Amino acid sequence: MTDFSQTILELAHTINVKNDRFITVSIGIAQRIERELFDEVMKRADLALYKAKETGRNRYVVS
Repeated sequence: MTDFSQTILELAHTINVKNDRFITVSIGIAQRIERELFDEVMKRADLALYKAKETGRNRYVVS
């Protein structure tokens, strides 16, 4: 999963939007733990996303 996230970060950085401005991506990753409810997984992924945004651009955080 982290390899895929790294690939997305690298690919996004190649997209030139305007006047040498590039897309940045923040990703939150959470893998479901046995018997964990979907809402709980999504909450952990959301928290990881906000952590990625807080620590800078072009990052992913695994919960």
